[in-house]
Amino acid sequence: MAEVMKQSAGHCPDLETIAAYLDGRLTDRERVGVTAHLADCEDCYALFSESARVVDEPIDVLPWYVRLKLAIEAMRPVVVAGWTGTVLATAAALTMFVQTGQLARWRSPDSNLQALVAAVGTDRPIEARLSGFAFAPLRGTVRSGAPSAASLSPEVRIAIAQSEKALAGMGTPEALHTLGVGSLLLGDLDRAIPTLERAVDQPAPDARFLSDLSAAYLARATRDNGHQDLTKALAAADRAVAANAGLSDALFNRALALERLSLPDEARAAWSDYLRVDDRSGWADEARIHLNAVQ
Repeated sequence: MAEVMKQSAGHCPDLETIAAYLDGRLTDRERVGVTAHLADCEDCYALFSESARVVDEPIDVLPWYVRLKLAIEAMRPVVVAGWTGTVLATAAALTMFVQTGQLARWRSPDSNLQALVAAVGTDRPIEARLSGFAFAPLRGTVRSGAPSAASLSPEVRIAIAQSEKALAGMGTPEALHTLGVGSLLLGDLDRAIPTLERAVDQPAPDARFLSDLSAAYLARATRDNGHQDLTKALAAADRAVAANAGLSDALFNRALALERLSLPDEARAAWSDYLRVDDRSGWADEARIHLNAVQ
């Protein structure tokens, strides 16, 4: 086994080594070496990821190798960016964090939000846009209401649980925003909206946070058929656009609110405003469909 580990720095470890890694039969030093290799090798990481599928359990009771998989995922952007010289030290630190259950508390609000975005992937939990999330067709089960926790993948639910554990008790706008988005993904709008409202209760709130609050209002308006929430969604989107005129997420949500408020002239102008900022993405294709509908 030691001879195999000597080769792993320059060559991929064999299946026996990967199996020993999963079973916890490697020494600490060997484990750090394999961790570093997995963080830098796409093929081996794919094999490891398939073997260490994330299960729907709280982070503290996950097997060590699943928690280490999450740690490697957190480390991989650093490695890709070219910091390969610090891989071993980072791997050792991450191994320590995972084994002691400290990984979730170590991550910043922004890194927790990025983990949520990555876990959601190309799913589309609500009709409105959430800042930083990829385009996807709207999931059929949420066309007439709020998203449901039952429809979320285990990866998304674990990412939400991690963020809640990491950010519990933090009252910064960034932490509140991440927690609010997590609640929104779960479909807990009665928790998400007050949390996002607290995130934007600042002299100069972040335009992205305002836009996501608008998205939450739109989701609740869909669920409850509530005209007041549509008005709130438009007001939040207006504030976001005033703070950042080129924020496509806010422009999309603003146009959607105007359309659902049955203001066709204003909605046409708003969808046209959106397409002046973004005319090539999947969101743009959807905006054209809305524009044709209100015409």
